[in-house]
Amino acid sequence: MSGSPEGRVTRIAYKTGPGPSVVEVSRNFETQLKKTGFERLHVCNTDECGGIPFTEALDVPPTPAMWVDGFDYRYIRASRRPVAARPMPRAHQHEQ
Repeated sequence: MSGSPEGRVTRIAYKTGPGPSVVEVSRNFETQLKKTGFERLHVCNTDECGGIPFTEALDVPPTPAMWVDGFDYRYIRASRRPVAARPMPRAHQHEQ
């Protein structure tokens, strides 16, 4: 992951209880990001990210406000495309 973000940065963390897995929750979140004009810049699961050292390097609220399970997480970094680059919603596209 290179470069510093420009513009507004929003960090979202979800706390889940018993039920959906980390992958299920994150895939649903990724789908919603894509629908609203975001593109994935980096996605990794626990082993791909590097485990606990990766979670310790993240800029997240401190415990107990947020606790990252260093053995089971999924990281998503996304950026919203500029307005001009976003595709027009299908309902508003016209035949030419």
